[in-house]
Amino acid sequence: MSSDAAVARRYARALWELAGESGQCDEVAAALDRCTDRLAEGDPPALDLLGSPVFTLAERHAMLQLLVEPVPSLLRAFLLLLLDRHRIGLLPGIRAAWSRLADADAHRMRATVTAVRPLAPAAVEGVRSALGQLSGGPVEVTACTDPSLLGGVVVQMGDTVWDASLRSRLEAMERALLSTHPSGTRAT
Repeated sequence: MSSDAAVARRYARALWELAGESGQCDEVAAALDRCTDRLAEGDPPALDLLGSPVFTLAERHAMLQLLVEPVPSLLRAFLLLLLDRHRIGLLPGIRAAWSRLADADAHRMRATVTAVRPLAPAAVEGVRSALGQLSGGPVEVTACTDPSLLGGVVVQMGDTVWDASLRSRLEAMERALLSTHPSGTRAT
């Protein structure tokens, strides 16, 4: 685990607790999403400019306030703190950690189902239902495509991955064949 991820989690936890104490979780969550998206835009991204020593701290404060207005005062103070402590680059990780805290608080799981082609809504709903029964709670499913799978699906929920793709089955078959080949390498 990287130290940046651990630091982002600590900042997210602090923001989560402060927003909860003031009853602003939903408002702060929406503003945090908007701000993170907005600051990731541009070429170079605004986050890079805000972290650049080329600008004075006062200039970076002014840029930040122009880029993210309007936001709840709690989030504004939080963003300025990140800027002062040279941690503004952690904002995407903080948002991700915030989302995990919100999911845990709501007893909600997230899953990703990846297939070669877009899945029909009924198939996605079937995966959602099956994962909900497995986890004992609501599951939000995001469907993705990956042509390299060749066929089948890969489902990831938390740290668990169920790989029923044709690609993984072919790779397993190759490993099994190579393990039985006398030299342990591909025959030419």
